[in-house]
Amino acid sequence: MSETSETDNPKKLFSSKAINIATFLGGPLAASILMRRNFINLGNEKAGLMSIIIGVLTTMLIIIAIVLIPESALDKVPSFIIPAIYTAIVVFLVERTQGEALKRQKE
Repeated sequence: MSETSETDNPKKLFSSKAINIATFLGGPLAASILMRRNFINLGNEKAGLMSIIIGVLTTMLIIIAIVLIPESALDKVPSFIIPAIYTAIVVFLVERTQGEALKRQKE
């Protein structure tokens, strides 16, 4: 019996496109869950834990900011702007932290 190695049966990673869509629809917490799974599959448990912590904190900060900003000011901001901003940030973070691994998987 031969053992299978990581190269014979590599673990699947969520693509940057999947993470970006999940982020726009589900917020930073959704992004952190998918990024955590990718980090775990890449063998980096510590980075996975940090992504969840950052996702929870970011989600809480967004909720607090929305509650504290006066409604009259929020009415002037198009509804897609806030999700677009945190999605752009996640796009940058995914590319920076997991970009090379995602490129290798795509090939």
